[in-house]
Amino acid sequence: MLTLRNHEIISSSDSYTNYKRYVHRILLNPSTELQNVIQNNKRLLFTRKYVLGVQVRMGGCLADFHERSQMMTMSQLRALPHTIVTMMRNWNYNSNNTVIYLSTDSSYAERYIRQKLGPEYEIGVSKTFKRSHSRSLGNDEPVKNALVDLYLLADTDGLIVCEGSGFGRVALSITRARHTRIYKVTHSII
Repeated sequence: MLTLRNHEIISSSDSYTNYKRYVHRILLNPSTELQNVIQNNKRLLFTRKYVLGVQVRMGGCLADFHERSQMMTMSQLRALPHTIVTMMRNWNYNSNNTVIYLSTDSSYAERYIRQKLGPEYEIGVSKTFKRSHSRSLGNDEPVKNALVDLYLLADTDGLIVCEGSGFGRVALSITRARHTRIYKVTHSII
């Protein structure tokens, strides 16, 4: 099968991974408004040589939008700062040359990670739109927030995402990151 991409012919030998990347990029193509928001956030937050994207999907009672399904346990959250530092070390990033871009559904998780990593680590979050869940369909802010987070995560040099998160899978499929890690979490109904 042959298709057209940017005036080039793509053969069926392109991998399924690349196919998913193209589909996600086409279907989730941000509006001009969101492209401007993404660029403004990059200018404000991506201030170091490297950017490490970290997606923390808590779900459950610790998410700002409470859900019946919990993605990450407290012990997994407690272990995450150590994993972040270990991955930074493995990928030759450090607190002087790297900013951490944090995408999370939980203000609690953000505070915890900031506290545990300490002030020597620069952590950025997008605050353009209210943190929520896409299920709260009263307005489109949660969807806009998700798209901004998704594209900012995808534009990092290293990326850590939660296992089993659809959002994390999409970020992995469109990322330009040279280094990626899937963080093991436990899914449970609470």
